[in-house]
Amino acid sequence: MADVERKGTRDEIEALSAAMKTQGHAVAVYGIRSLVAKGGVLDQMRVRGFEVSTPGE
Repeated sequence: MADVERKGTRDEIEALSAAMKTQGHAVAVYGIRSLVAKGGVLDQMRVRGFEVSTPGE
């Protein structure tokens, strides 16, 4: 199951990255756990070179 979940997250990150590179606006909704987990969505977007800020920053 862990491998399936990691693959799903990778696929979601690919889709989000593609959406962020297109002109216009993009909205993504994620559960808080997948966003802030070590290696989660926010970490992966930073690795891909996106500027990510949080309310605490």
